[in-house]
Amino acid sequence: YVDMLKAGRFQEALPAHQWLLDNTPDLNESLYQNGAKLYEGLVETEKDPAKLEEYKTKAMEMYDLRIKYFGREAYVLNRKVYPAYKFYKGDQKKYPDLFAMFNKAYELNKEKFYVNNLAAYMDVVRRYKAVGGDITDEQIIDVYTSITDVLDIKRAEGKNVSSIDRISDAVDKMLSSAVDLNCDFVESILGPKFEAEPDVKIAKKIFSLMLTGKCTDRPLAFEA
Repeated sequence: YVDMLKAGRFQEALPAHQWLLDNTPDLNESLYQNGAKLYEGLVETEKDPAKLEEYKTKAMEMYDLRIKYFGREAYVLNRKVYPAYKFYKGDQKKYPDLFAMFNKAYELNKEKFYVNNLAAYMDVVRRYKAVGGDITDEQIIDVYTSITDVLDIKRAEGKNVSSIDRISDAVDKMLSSAVDLNCDFVESILGPKFEAEPDVKIAKKIFSLMLTGKCTDRPLAFEA
C-alpha cells in the first residue's frame, strides 16, 4: 500500500491499508500518518459527493485512531485541524464541531500552534459568528487576543516574519468583520480586564483596537 500511495494510486492502496487497519491497528504510527495522506489524496481527486464525504470522514478518523493507539494528542490535533478546516469551512453544519476542535487544539498547543492554524482558527470563529453560532463578542476577542499573542511570540523568533505579518493583517481584518469594533465596545470588553490586571499585553491590544476604531482620544487608550 505504501508503494501505491507514493505513486499516487490511492484507490489501489485502499484494500491493503484497510486490511492492516482491521488486523493490526497498533502496527505502527505510520499506518495512520499514511492513512491521512491516502484519504486526503482521495478527497482531492474524488468527484462523487457521497464518496467525497466518506473519504473526508475517513481522513479525520486516521488522526483520531492515531491518538487512540499512539497518543501525542496535542501534536496530532495540531496536524488534524487544518485539513478539517479545508474540508468543512464551507459546511455550516460543521461549524460547531470545527470551533470545538480548534479550541481544544489551541489549548493543548498554545505557542506551538502552527501559524496556518492560527489564521484558520480566526476564520472559523468569523464564520461561526456569521451564521449565528453560540459565541459571544467577548469570546471572539479572547480568541483574537490569544492568536495575536502567539503571532507576537513567533514574530519575535525572527523566522518567516513577512508571512507572520500577512497572517496578522488577515486576522485583524477577520476580527473587524466578526465584531463591531467601536470605541464603546472595546472599552466595555477590555476596559474591565485591564483594570483588574493592567498587563502590557492587554494594553497593547487595547491600543491596537482603539487605533483601528479611531478611539485614541479616549482615556482608556491614553492609559494603555
